[in-house]
Amino acid sequence: AVHDGGVELDRTIFYPLGGGQAGDTGRLGDWRVVGTRKHGDGEVLHVLDHTNGIEAGMKVPLELDWERRHRLMRLGHDPLKPARWRPGPPSWRMDLTR
Repeated sequence: AVHDGGVELDRTIFYPLGGGQAGDTGRLGDWRVVGTRKHGDGEVLHVLDHTNGIEAGMKVPLELDWERRHRLMRLGHDPLKPARWRPGPPSWRMDLTR
């Protein structure tokens, strides 16, 4: 489906904005995907730089910006790298190491 500023696809490799994680970017054929977010009943809306020339039913290749996704994933995990989780009665505790 084509919406003002974006499209929904029947299938996607793009992860939407949510849960503290930025949405994916990349390309959808000749169009640049500048963001993704959940839309409607959980569908992914691919926010495009423009929607000129895009029509429902078109088959287009998807290209994910893997470098950006990996960079964002590493940013989310690096602060916890020195942390070691271990159970300690009666609850969980986190020990930080140098």
